[in-house]
Amino acid sequence: MRDVVVRYVEVRGDRVEIRESARDHVVRGALALFVAPWIVAGLGWGLFALFAERGATSALVITGSGVALGAALGGLYGLVTIARASRRAERSRVVVDLGERLVERVGRAPEVYRRPSRVSVARAGLLGWSLRLEGEVPAVLVRRVPHGSGRALAEAADVLAEALGVEARVPSAARGALGLVPHDEDRWAALAYAPLDGVNAAYALLALLTSRHARLRFAAKQSLVLLAVEGFLALALGTCLAIPLAVASAPAALEAAAFLCPFVILALVRVVVRMVAAWRANRREVWVMPWLAPVVRRWVPPPPPPPPQRKTSRNDPWSK
Repeated sequence: MRDVVVRYVEVRGDRVEIRESARDHVVRGALALFVAPWIVAGLGWGLFALFAERGATSALVITGSGVALGAALGGLYGLVTIARASRRAERSRVVVDLGERLVERVGRAPEVYRRPSRVSVARAGLLGWSLRLEGEVPAVLVRRVPHGSGRALAEAADVLAEALGVEARVPSAARGALGLVPHDEDRWAALAYAPLDGVNAAYALLALLTSRHARLRFAAKQSLVLLAVEGFLALALGTCLAIPLAVASAPAALEAAAFLCPFVILALVRVVVRMVAAWRANRREVWVMPWLAPVVRRWVPPPPPPPPQRKTSRNDPWSK
């Protein structure tokens, strides 16, 4: 079988490696770091507003302390999960050597490989999937992945089944699973250009941390550079407008309109630019923004090699 590398499974000759994806741990840590504190704050202050008496200083202090502690613990858990993502994925590595007929696991003695009857993807908990070998000696290769990674796990199951020479049993729900991170890298690149501050940066940073896809990594880097340029323009525009408006004597409504109008124009321009970039990224195009070319040109991925041409002979009637 030819060499194949997908998420969760790598096939190189007679050597098959199965491991968890560091991307799943990074996403889980990012949710704990950026989303969990807002949930804790919403629940804490919501309960305070419902049940606390007006002017109850002790309830205010207890609620604030609890919210701060919960948000800090959630953020700390997220940081630790992100930092240990690669190490946890490496610890889950399982190597099947078809030539030597051995199964190697991290921290365990090699075992004799016994051909399974099938490779299956099964439910793991309420919103998760697992990758298993069924047969005389059943084994769990990947214990749990998020629901949205079901498509990638289904693809890995097909590759693994082909390498082992057995059938794959994958539920249709896994093949059609949708998650926060798209399975298609070009759609992921489009989300990295989204005109929503915070969302675009999160998808761009996640791509740089967990993906080796050339077009996706270029889109992520260019989006972050564009975000820095947009921030600099907004800061420069605010500074240049604030000084003359502070000196000039004009009605407050006129000053507010003069201050906000350039920001509205800048916001509309950035929305158009980012939407065009997202559309072109979704079409698998590498668009180098002219105003960013001196910085981002070094990251442009090389073009794919041309497809091999079929050799024809002079006597081939179909070549005429």
